[in-house]
Amino acid sequence: MRKVLFAISLVGLLYSCEKNEEKVERTVELNNQWNINNDVKDIDASLFSLEEKYDSGLYRAKWQAYTGAEIEGDRIQLNSKGSSISLNLFYEELSEGEYTYLKEGEDMVNHCFTASYQLDYFLKTPVAANEILIVDGKLTIEKQEDEMTLSFDLTDISGKRIKGKYTGKTLEQFKIDLENQWRIANKVLEIDANMLYFQESPADKVLNASLNLYTGAKFENGRLQFETKGSSITFSVNFTENIEGSYAFVSGRTNAEGGKFQAFYGKNYALKTPIQDDYTAIQSGSLIITKEEEKYNVHFELLDVNNQIIAGSYLDVLMPFYSEYTSLLSGNEWSATALYINGEKQSAMDCMTDDVMRFNADGTYSTEVNQSCDPSDPDEDEIGIYRIEEGNLVIIPTNSDPNEDRQLLRIASISASKLILSTSRKDEDGAEIIYEYVME
Repeated sequence: MRKVLFAISLVGLLYSCEKNEEKVERTVELNNQWNINNDVKDIDASLFSLEEKYDSGLYRAKWQAYTGAEIEGDRIQLNSKGSSISLNLFYEELSEGEYTYLKEGEDMVNHCFTASYQLDYFLKTPVAANEILIVDGKLTIEKQEDEMTLSFDLTDISGKRIKGKYTGKTLEQFKIDLENQWRIANKVLEIDANMLYFQESPADKVLNASLNLYTGAKFENGRLQFETKGSSITFSVNFTENIEGSYAFVSGRTNAEGGKFQAFYGKNYALKTPIQDDYTAIQSGSLIITKEEEKYNVHFELLDVNNQIIAGSYLDVLMPFYSEYTSLLSGNEWSATALYINGEKQSAMDCMTDDVMRFNADGTYSTEVNQSCDPSDPDEDEIGIYRIEEGNLVIIPTNSDPNEDRQLLRIASISASKLILSTSRKDEDGAEIIYEYVME
């Protein structure tokens, strides 16, 4: 009888222990913590880094959580000793949902992951020296505005169970070099085409241009061809001489100051959707445009109004959209009505006001000279070609050297009935003389 009672007591004790363990499992609520067999560790800092993009279109990103660490500014400072867990995420787009564990020998698919952890790391010790591999588990990701929640339940190579949950903002690193690409948060988009067009300059002669970069589009036969859906980013820039330079962001309405820009983007546009129905504004950032031979290098790092990082790099020939300029130029016959030198109006010169310039839509021009300003050296009618470069009207007479004989006139203002052109040169003392022609 005593043995039977002992056996019953032992069974009761084991059952009680199982119930207690189950109770502990149920009642321990992890909050920015992870545990290994009920050894709970606080997560002091986390880091998210986008590591690479595969030919399949999948990305690999790494999420790491640390104990024994501190966040200082935009960097994580590790103590000399602590613990860490690392998850490699594979995805087409980082989104909410459950991620499956990628076991050895399995093909990589969208929304899968691998993992490992270190119980005791030392800063001078290679990770592989004390890294413990995970062999199975599940991961769930949720998003709340600018925060992410990662919940994981894993099994390591020795059979131990690792559970954790973290909610908050993570420090971000971006290790993919962008080449003709731009990113929104951690999604990378290919830049397929661009369009550059110049708008009428304000009175202080600061030019304003709009530079648009597109995905899902192509420039063909002089026109931008859109697909049914894509994304775009638009920069409105002010400059004084040429579009090269470093630009600082300015909020509110773009003023007339050179070296400033504004920007916005649309993640998904449809051709039938007005752009104002799907765009996000930029609140700060920088823009740099440099030229490499005939190509421009556009580099930008921005922050949108939702505190998402927008960055990109684009190297290509900028495709000017000048149909409006061409239409205005070819829609009138132009004669000079006034000449200004350094802002002072000059006396009317009849020999200029009766000359007529005609710009044709095919890029050719003609000048009809009705009276020469110098009888001893009479001017002749002229024909040639013209084009628009960065808000400038470039005139190249026929049978002339396109480099030495071309005339570059800045388009200070243009409308259907009035055209203002300006040019400059230096006098013998090196002082700049500005000529401005008003044509109607």
